[in-house]
Amino acid sequence: MEPPRFKILLVEDEPDFSARIKVMLDQAMGTFEVATVDNFSASLARLADGGFDLLLIDISLPDGAGLANIEGGTGRGQTRARHRVGES
Repeated sequence: MEPPRFKILLVEDEPDFSARIKVMLDQAMGTFEVATVDNFSASLARLADGGFDLLLIDISLPDGAGLANIEGGTGRGQTRARHRVGES
């Protein structure tokens, strides 16, 4: 039986960093399906399609601070949990 796959939307504007994160997630026992975008506006479009289990977002994006965007909400009422990781 195949393990469940979790769909992750990764929002990161630095291509090298985004690629490294995606590789790490892809190698995690094959249980993640990772989609990437490089700005908050694009993430809203992808989230509108639905089906994501987790949103990983950079806290500093070209079109706004990721954390402020999340705290402001997307207006869709789909957030179940929020965690802040790796602030510097």
